[in-house]
Amino acid sequence: MEVESGGYKVYFDVCRVVQLPAKTNIDSNTHPLAYAKTTSGDYLPLTRYIGGQNGNTEFKFNIIKAKKPDPKKVNSIHRVYKKLGFLNVRWNDDQDVDLDSSTDDLKGSDGLKIDANNTNVESINWNLQLSLMCDSEAKEVKNLTLNVDESNKLFHITLAHKDACGYDVIGF
Repeated sequence: MEVESGGYKVYFDVCRVVQLPAKTNIDSNTHPLAYAKTTSGDYLPLTRYIGGQNGNTEFKFNIIKAKKPDPKKVNSIHRVYKKLGFLNVRWNDDQDVDLDSSTDDLKGSDGLKIDANNTNVESINWNLQLSLMCDSEAKEVKNLTLNVDESNKLFHITLAHKDACGYDVIGF
């Protein structure tokens, strides 16, 4: 997918490595899930995974206005990302959620926020935030927006889709 704002065009996929253009300064061996292209033609990697735990993007997941999901479902999401090689994926433990909920998946949530933190990645100066909003009627991605916060070096992408309403929140 791609979205544009403020002189930047961001290319991303929620759960797969993006296809890089033939002429880019981004090393395909870093397995980026997202990158940005500036109006001057420069390419900025927004995520990175090179193996091991050091020098990789740290991913955090926050449920947006939801009850606590079943830990089995959360662990399934962890396994998907770990199979992709993103070993430092974890749920944010600071969530204000109902720990006694009997919710068996992410249904009932308004979506999922994924933070891609590059603070410990020398070659990436920007962070990425994805807000995947639930829209049970949306068979195609809707309300796709990009906000660029240059002072905090943050790209924030928001979208709505039916897959953001349940367990398959990362599967489109």
